Amino acid sequence: MATSTSTLGMTRLHPKFGVEISGVTLRQPLDDGTWAHIWEAFNEHSLLVFRNQPFTDEEQMRFASRFGPLETTVKTLGKEDRLHPNLVELANVDEDGKLMDWSDRRMLYQSGNQMWHTDSSFKEVPAQASMLSGRTVPPEGGETEFVSCRVAWDTLPPETQRRLEGKVAIHSFAYSRGLIDPTLLGKETEALYPPVRQALVRANPVN
Repeated sequence: MATSTSTLGMTRLHPKFGVEISGVTLRQPLDDGTWAHIWEAFNEHSLLVFRNQPFTDEEQMRFASRFGPLETTVKTLGKEDRLHPNLVELANVDEDGKLMDWSDRRMLYQSGNQMWHTDSSFKEVPAQASMLSGRTVPPEGGETEFVSCRVAWDTLPPETQRRLEGKVAIHSFAYSRGLIDPTLLGKETEALYPPVRQALVRANPVN
């Protein structure tokens, strides 16, 4: 059964960006009209929240693929893609459900997510979007924070905007993880992901 646009609702999460979309079950196939509204909201508000969507892995990947081709997971510790090559498991428990110590290399690697970042900016073609699905959520803590670079840009003085236009920045996966532990990636992984140049200012071609 397809979802209809007639039941779709949107609530602002912040005056400048982010909306919560209700009235849609993402586990079901979406008609083109409903998807068009979701795509428009994504380009307008940058951050979309859908509550109570008990995805299976396959259902999540099907919806995510509406945004574009799925990325292949970066393998640094050997088990990041144990669920699927296009999925990343972020957890503080191991395969047996035991809490991992902060000294565990998997926890050290994941701690990089606590630094402000744009997903996959270290790749020549960065991610267009990231899709997070909370499977086991703690009663408190564990929040994911988001920021709008569009809003940040709009708050800059015109002189600063002009100075930044046309500039490029070097994005280095090895440098980012090296801030945690210089040996975290290993030479082989570092060689697979050399530093790349990214435009410091990039406009959304849709909006």
